[in-house]
Amino acid sequence: MPVTYKIDDSGIVVATLTGKITEQDIVHSFEYLQTSRDIPRPLRLLNDAREMDSYPVDYIEGSAYVQQMLDALAQRGESVKIGYLVSRDLIFGILRRVQTLLDLGGIEIGVFRELDEILDWFNLPLDSTILASGSSG
Repeated sequence: MPVTYKIDDSGIVVATLTGKITEQDIVHSFEYLQTSRDIPRPLRLLNDAREMDSYPVDYIEGSAYVQQMLDALAQRGESVKIGYLVSRDLIFGILRRVQTLLDLGGIEIGVFRELDEILDWFNLPLDSTILASGSSG
């Protein structure tokens, strides 16, 4: 499965994205984040995309479904924070494009290359083990 989730003790949802992310993966992710009672609110989602190979930016750009899901998050009045940690230049560029497409009121999106940058953005200590295997919430 290209997307797996865990909830850290800090209340941040950590999604690990690997391989090729498809349109269906995005739909399943939005549905899970919207409907799961396990997801803390307000949503703070750290996407570890260091092992992701591709992302369907064209689907994001033209998708009424994605826009509906983002509108639903924003309508809750929550301050949603979604961060991506990437290692590949191409994925960084793709996700920066996604960031400009989806940066809406109430939804803050960040794309980072360095672990310490994303930890700081989420106000986590630099020695946080949030991305260490085995940590969970």
